[in-house]
Formats: sequence, structure tokens, C-alpha cells
Amino acid sequence: MSRNYVRSIALNKVLVGDNRHNEPPPVYAVPQIGTGKMTFLIFMLAGLVVTGCLFAWSHLHLYSQNYQISQIYAEQKELQNMNRKLRVELTNLKSLARLERLARESYNMAPPEPQQVVNLR
Repeated sequence: MSRNYVRSIALNKVLVGDNRHNEPPPVYAVPQIGTGKMTFLIFMLAGLVVTGCLFAWSHLHLYSQNYQISQIYAEQKELQNMNRKLRVELTNLKSLARLERLARESYNMAPPEPQQVVNLR
């Protein structure tokens, strides 16, 4: 029984007792900044923000330009390959052997006889 009594006294001391301070916490003085310094600080921060935005924009613009340049190089390479293929095809279409075969098969043409040749001076 005496233990319960000691516990209740200890709890009363903790919860309600003298160890609670009713004093308000100490108030510390906050250093004051003048309006001139505050204005300067605001302008400096605004300048930093604007400079950061311009820096980010310039890098974004740079990456965009690099992407466009790489796309143009890829398109140029593709067009050069197509040009090379078309030149080969044109050479094949203009070949003399192909034209002679086409004339013989499609138009029933033959080389001229010696009496059909007229020499002009």
C-alpha cells in the first residue's frame, strides 16, 4: 500500500508539482535590417533569379538548336544516299546496251543496212 502512495505523490509532482515553471520563455532581440539594406537584398535576389532564368533559357535554346542540327544532318545524309541511288539508276537507264535491247524488242528496230546509211559532207 505504501508503494501506491509513493507513486501517486511522484505523479502529482510531475504533473502538477513545483517543477513546472509558469514563467514565459525569454524573448530574444531580433536584429533589425534597415530599409536600404532590405531593398538592396531584394534587388540582389531578383537579379539572381533573372540571371538564373536567362541561363536556363539559353541552355534550353542551345539544346534545341543542337537537336535541329542533328536532324538536318540526318536528313542531308538520307538525301545524299537517295541522290546516289538515283544517279546509278539514271546511268542504268541511259546505258547503250539497254537502249539497243529495248529498240529491238519493243520497237522491232535493227541496225541499218549499208545502203541505208547516207554520209553528209
